[in-house]
Amino acid sequence: FYERTSELRTVTVDATKPAVVLNSPANNTWDNDGNVQMRYTPSDTNIDTCILYTNFSGIWQANQSNDSVISGLQDTFNATIVKDGNFIWNIYCNDSAGNMGFGVNNFTINIDTQPPKLNFTSPTPSNDTNTTSTTIIVNVTYQENNSGIIIFDFNGTLKIKSYSASENFTNETYASLQGVYRFNVTINDSAGNVNRTE
Repeated sequence: FYERTSELRTVTVDATKPAVVLNSPANNTWDNDGNVQMRYTPSDTNIDTCILYTNFSGIWQANQSNDSVISGLQDTFNATIVKDGNFIWNIYCNDSAGNMGFGVNNFTINIDTQPPKLNFTSPTPSNDTNTTSTTIIVNVTYQENNSGIIIFDFNGTLKIKSYSASENFTNETYASLQGVYRFNVTINDSAGNVNRTE
């Protein structure tokens, strides 16, 4: 009688690609300093490596990688974006069986590090003006590439207006005036950058 035994072998079959949830920043978010934390949560039984893909340089490419990720735990890539613009990002993960996958959709991050430009223009009265007119028109021009709000502060009374990038001026008229009045205008953009008249 001849008995032959073989060694015991184990094979793990894994045909499931990693799932990746992009946590933050939310899609189409604005940032005003260019320092962004891309947070994501990978899920896979045999997770191996995750890579941040972006088009920060103008080309869709790998930006950073992490080979110590843990399935089900949120992880972060810290990125510095050196120019203003609209960029896309996503996270690619693979597992030890060779499966791979990105987050379901690319996310957009909008970078705007510059405050809007804002100036008083005619017929806005100059500072310390004396006038007989009982009507004052406060007129401002502005330059900004995204939308936001303009706040007119006339003697403590606020008037808030929305604006879009296609516009470049707005005004407010104040009538039936008598006395001394103080006014200024503040503008902010979608990224939270602020500017004020002097």
